[in-house]
This record gives sequence, C-alpha cells and structure tokens, in this order.
Amino acid sequence: MSAAPVETQILEALRTLSTTRQEEVLDFVLFLRAQEERTHIRDERSIVLAEMRAAFADVAPDEIQRQVARALSEVREEYRSRTSGQE
Repeated sequence: MSAAPVETQILEALRTLSTTRQEEVLDFVLFLRAQEERTHIRDERSIVLAEMRAAFADVAPDEIQRQVARALSEVREEYRSRTSGQE
C-alpha cells in the first residue's frame, strides 16, 4: 500500500475509472454516509430513552399512564376550545 493519505489514494483510483463507475462509487459513498447518520440518530435516541427511563425509574407505570392521559385530555380540551370558535 502507498504511503499517500487514503483520500489521495481514493482520488487517484477514481481518476482511472469511467464516469459510470465514478457515479457508482459516489452512490456507495452516499449510502455509507446515510448509514452513519442513521446509526448516529439511533445512538442518540438510545441515550435519550435511557435518560427518560432513569428519570421515571421510581414512578409506577400506572401513575405514568394516568399522568399521560391527564396531559392528553388537557391538550385536547385546549385545542377544542381554540378551534370551536373558528367555524
């Protein structure tokens, strides 16, 4: 393997390929980038979920359900009261 940086090696190799093959390489690079972004997002979500679980670890599941139901009712009522006069 050459002592040149990987980026330089990639560019030198790309220059030897046809335009069609270069486009295929670009498609593959974009695929890899999207895969990394999805992995990053999944990792962030896992962290947030772990933090949420920790924050509510001492709250009973039925209490969480009651609080969520109450919050949803309040939001729905507020929405209904705002939209009822707009018809």
